[in-house]
Formats: sequence, C-alpha cells, structure tokens
Amino acid sequence: MQPRHPTVPFPSARPQPTYEADAYAKSLPGMVTRESRAAHAPLRPPVVDAPAPASDATRTLLVADASCDLPEAWLATHQVLTLPLRIRTASDSVTDGRSASDVARRRAFLAASMDIGVVMQRSIALSVAGTEELIAAQLNDGADFVLAITQAARRSAVHGNTLAAAQNLMQRVTQARQRQASRHQAPARPFKIWVVDGDAANHATAVLLCEAQRLLAAGERLPQVVQRLDALRRDVQTIVLPADLRHLHAQSATQADTPLSWLSYGVDRMLNRTPVLRFAAHRVDVLAHHRGQTEAMDATLRWTAQQVSAGLAAPHVCVSVAGDTDAVGDGEGWAVLAATCRDYGVALHLATMSISNALALGRGAIAIALAPKKSPRRLSR
Repeated sequence: MQPRHPTVPFPSARPQPTYEADAYAKSLPGMVTRESRAAHAPLRPPVVDAPAPASDATRTLLVADASCDLPEAWLATHQVLTLPLRIRTASDSVTDGRSASDVARRRAFLAASMDIGVVMQRSIALSVAGTEELIAAQLNDGADFVLAITQAARRSAVHGNTLAAAQNLMQRVTQARQRQASRHQAPARPFKIWVVDGDAANHATAVLLCEAQRLLAAGERLPQVVQRLDALRRDVQTIVLPADLRHLHAQSATQADTPLSWLSYGVDRMLNRTPVLRFAAHRVDVLAHHRGQTEAMDATLRWTAQQVSAGLAAPHVCVSVAGDTDAVGDGEGWAVLAATCRDYGVALHLATMSISNALALGRGAIAIALAPKKSPRRLSR
C-alpha cells in the first residue's frame, strides 16, 4: 500500500503544541470553548505550480481523537493524526493519546487504577484553538483535504471543538492560498475539511477510520467516502464485556444513553454472571449472560466470528482491552475469530483501550466494534 503523502513527508522540524491544561476545553461535555493561550502559527505557503496528485488519498490528512482504539502501529503507518484528550482526576491529570510514547503511560494508568470510573475522573477535550493548531502543524504542501472522525457529539466536546477548529482553519488556509495564487497569477488550490460524528459507542470510530482509509486507498473520492461513512456510522455496533456496570451507569447519566437497569445489574452480581452488552446509536441492551468473564469472552469472540461469516457492512473488526491485550489474544476464541477474518478478508485489530473509554467500562473490560449487515441476534449460552 502506497503512503498517503509519498512525495512530501510530514514536517518534523516544527515543535508540536504542548498538552498543557490551558490547551484543553474547560467547559462541561457538550459545550464548546475557544479559550486558549495558543497563538496562531503561520501557515506555510503552498506550492502552487506543483501538479495536483490524481488520488484523494495522497491529498487527505486523516484525523481522529484518542478514543479511537486502534493499534499505534496502524495509526502511524497510515499517518493518522490523533487529537489527545486530558484525563482529570481529583489530584492530577494525564494525557490520553494514541502515539507510541503514550502506550506506557496508558498501560500504567490502567494497571494502577483500581476504580478508574470514580466521579472525580473525566475526559476533557482539546480546545478549539488547540485542535486548530495541532491540525495546522501537520498540514504539508500536498494536503488539500482533512477528514476528521470524532467520538459522538453527545459524549464529549471533541466533535463540537473540531467543527469550530475546522471552520477557522479552512478560512486561514483558503486566504493564504488565494494570496499566494494571486502573486503567481495562478488559480488557488482548494482546501476543505470534513468532520464526521462517530454517533455510536466511542469504539465505533475505529471502524469508520479503517473504512475511510480503505476506500481512499482504493481510489475513492473523498466526498463519496464521507457519504459512505455517514451511512455506515448507523450500522456500527460495539459489543462490550464490562468489568463493572457501575461505570456504565454513571457515564450514561451524562452521555444521553439509555441507562442499564439496576435490577439486571443486581441480579448479575448476585448470581455471579457476566453480561454481554450491545451499544448501537442511543441504546444499550443485553445480548447474553455468562458465568464469569472467561466464558463470556470466549463465547463473544466466537459469536463475532459468526457475524464475520454472515457478512459485514465494512470489512473491519476492532477489538480493544482495558488492560493487557494478551488476555484476549491468547485464547481459543481469538484463534477462531482470527482464522475467520482471514478466510473472509476482514481486517482484525487488537489494541489497548484508551483511558477515556476505559473510564466508562472499568479495568479489564473488552470492546468489539463491527458493522453487521443485519442486526445481530442474542448470543446463545
């Protein structure tokens, strides 16, 4: 697969914006703020006399936020810019990112936190100005488009802040290109940013990002890719084995999801049973109950393999673990799922869950994002 920017590498000499507290939105989830001390960095003048590449893949910068649970190696290979989040606790704060340097920090946080879903911990979005400058710093001379895929707007300020940053950045880049083109008496090259709302559970953005990259690499034009994502995001579902339903109950109260029944939670605890949950759009329902986490994980992975063989709307399965991924990758259920994905040409990804997603599910939780062609049936025992 050819890299998206084969002739012009991403700039490495420019300093990256720091993840200081004032670079993050200080508003509650769902509110947008423009407060930041970050100053606008000058945009580099584009090369107006260079021939435009034929493929939109080489002209597009893909952007996601840190809740997009994909392996760091995959994100680096496809040069995806990930917008960091800030996890604020009662006494400290930590950066939630998806670069290679963030792996150790994320694993240490998940390993050390016994109850990571406490009320005093929450995920804070990068501010409008911080988002704008981070994207601007990654634009090279060949980038005419930006496609940003964010977690659901109802869950965080990430989507709203990215939209506002996109409007500001489009105006800046367009004006800079028009001035440069006027000096050279040549037509100005276009520049446009699309921002897609992930809509379903946070983990669903991984499937959307994988599909966007696949379609662009196949030669699709970006407007058609955006239309495809707009339809696909309604089909993506996330199957979750939570570590503790108290986390989900607390999160759903502020994220407009249908809260899980406390009666069901109480019965599960009393009978020592593990529920398997399905997140789709604004609803959460229970697909199955199993005796223990190990049995639930094996049955769910095998059930996912059945969905792959029945057909997916997009050829991707994205699995994330709030902890050590070996807990999943070493089991028989994983071997069955991996073999089925190979047979049907489906990409299977296994990654450590972001801190922001783990806050809602608890340490040790497992999430599987996929897009079934038909609504999946309940899991059998």
